[in-house]
Amino acid sequence: MKHRLLNILTVLALLLCLAVVAVWVRSYLPEQFHLRSHKGRILLIFAAKQHGEWFSPQAWNISTDELVHSIYLHTGGEPGSIRFAFSGFEMALTDRDSGFWFFAVPHWAVALPLAALAGWGWWTRRRRSRRETAGRCLGCGYDLRGSPGRCPECGTAASVSTSE
Repeated sequence: MKHRLLNILTVLALLLCLAVVAVWVRSYLPEQFHLRSHKGRILLIFAAKQHGEWFSPQAWNISTDELVHSIYLHTGGEPGSIRFAFSGFEMALTDRDSGFWFFAVPHWAVALPLAALAGWGWWTRRRRSRRETAGRCLGCGYDLRGSPGRCPECGTAASVSTSE
């Protein structure tokens, strides 16, 4: 019971920590935040308050192409603005108080790590179930048919199916 309570408190502390970090990072960004998908990329647009009319419900008929073009015009003409583009990633930054922060992330850069994570989860579940049905240690794969109880290699407790 103590172990379960400790796990729950640990997860809650981690979630609270992530929320505080997100709010902290958000405090440094401009007021308006907009997320759009456009031409195989996810666009994160942070705009200062005076550019809110571009994102108001009345301006929803503006195409994303026009919006991105306007941002490029705005960031390209300002002294001190930063532009960076590489392999589908893009960043355009201007003054935080009066301009834009524009980030573009290709869909593949999000999909690839998520697919790898899903594949890793599938592979570990498959390996665990194969070891369990073959009477092997779930930790290291040592054959436990001759030694029920604990694994002599790594000390992991044997599963119920191997000790019968």
